[in-house]
Amino acid sequence: MLQQRREMRRSEQEQEVEEKKERVIARIEHLSNQELRYLAGCLSESSQTFNTYVHSPAATTLASKGLVYTPGGTHHQDHYPFIINDFVWAHLLGQRDEIIERDRDNREAEAEAKRNERRRRY
Repeated sequence: MLQQRREMRRSEQEQEVEEKKERVIARIEHLSNQELRYLAGCLSESSQTFNTYVHSPAATTLASKGLVYTPGGTHHQDHYPFIINDFVWAHLLGQRDEIIERDRDNREAEAEAKRNERRRRY
């Protein structure tokens, strides 16, 4: 009977972990342009890690969303490492081209907005 309870509890825990992973993966569709830029950059470089300022708003938001984490330890504050979680990385690799294309579209839209702003000023 004790063994049955342990198996039920283990099964429930595994289900909770899978549900949490699904919620984290769902957040990828709602990233800001800068958050998406970090992930697209990693995909373009085929690297699961990126370095940025330790207090980067986009990177810390990615961490709070459960998409990335920091390895801890002592690091330079301007080149702080962030690592994409393994289950997120596996999902991103499956959507590599789509994510890079979304980032490219965002960059082009930002560049166009800047050009329009410059034209408006002069």
